[in-house]
Amino acid sequence: MNLHLLIIEDGEAIINSWKEKLAFYDINDKKIYTITPTFVSELNQAKAVLSNRSFDAAVIDIRLDSSSDSDGTPNKDGNELFSIITSSNLTVAAICTGEPKIVELEEQQRSLARVFEKGDGVVDEILGWIDEKAHMISAIQKMQIALKQEMAKAFSRSIWPRWDYWFNEVEGDNSLIEPALRRHMATHLHATFLNEVTAVHPEEYYFIPPLVKKLDTGDISIVDDKHYILVTPRCEIAQGKNATFQFVELKSIASTLEKLNLKTSKSNTVIEGLKLQISQKQEDVDGAKVTELNEKLATEVKSVNNTKNKIDNLFRHGGNKASLHFLPEIKRRDNDNFGPFHAHFDHIVFIEKSDQAQLSHYESGKYASLSNEFIPSLVERLGAYFSRIGTPDYSHPE
Repeated sequence: MNLHLLIIEDGEAIINSWKEKLAFYDINDKKIYTITPTFVSELNQAKAVLSNRSFDAAVIDIRLDSSSDSDGTPNKDGNELFSIITSSNLTVAAICTGEPKIVELEEQQRSLARVFEKGDGVVDEILGWIDEKAHMISAIQKMQIALKQEMAKAFSRSIWPRWDYWFNEVEGDNSLIEPALRRHMATHLHATFLNEVTAVHPEEYYFIPPLVKKLDTGDISIVDDKHYILVTPRCEIAQGKNATFQFVELKSIASTLEKLNLKTSKSNTVIEGLKLQISQKQEDVDGAKVTELNEKLATEVKSVNNTKNKIDNLFRHGGNKASLHFLPEIKRRDNDNFGPFHAHFDHIVFIEKSDQAQLSHYESGKYASLSNEFIPSLVERLGAYFSRIGTPDYSHPE
């Protein structure tokens, strides 16, 4: 696998160490990458390189050439470059510094970056860390290739042949064309890749963190240790027509699922033991005992199947109950996960739009949003729940 590595460092000794270690890495029979390094030593040089090239990984020193800040203190240019890299490149970043306390990292960036303290062996340590990220880097590279290829197809087959329609509709106003093209291309890519599969990854369900700060349809908040999802129609929120915000309560089914999984695991252990006993008894030609063991085995298998059906029902909206909608587990750092959930349509909270004090709790407690692909299903089932009329039970005369 090819790896384009950007090394932002101004210490000559460390640069020489990098060149030496990369030379040894290149001749290692167990190497994971073919590394193409690029060395830069100061802020403006790094900005110039980043403006027209992309990298798979970067190593950043915080104190760089360019002397000091305007107040005479040593600069922290590496922090600015880290911000540029993480906002413009799909790049894993190692921060290599003698002063770890001056590194500025946001919480969500800590899985993408790691801070290394300068010293003997730090180059080998960083190379080992980059090796550990091979699966992530490979997935990012393949994703970028697929996106570029599909973008090229969309442009050559759809956008370019119809360019006059794009251009003439807005009379050449690029300020309207460019965002419209971005939206159209994003929609095209989303539809194309979604049509390739029949099942999706659980992580596709959510935007974490949420895309927008203000309240939006599909936002998930935690308030007073309870979880809620906003179901107010997006059009009403966008146009400010809603008098209230409606939140459906999400109730975790994690403990129920855990108990069922534990029961299944114990039953499977019993089943394996019974199978072993049966095989041993058959060798002894003990027919009565084998029959007894087979009956126990059949009972245990039936129990496992019943438990699995209960688990499946949890995932199928509680057995397709009209009042419930299943949402998968929301995974967070340090395994501090929420859910999986059932949205309870019969547990709805209405908050007046004018009650900003109350709404602020839901806005500040927002930690995830249901992604666009899965909001329609939630809303459809919510609508079906409230549109039921119901009829009296039929009583057939004797």
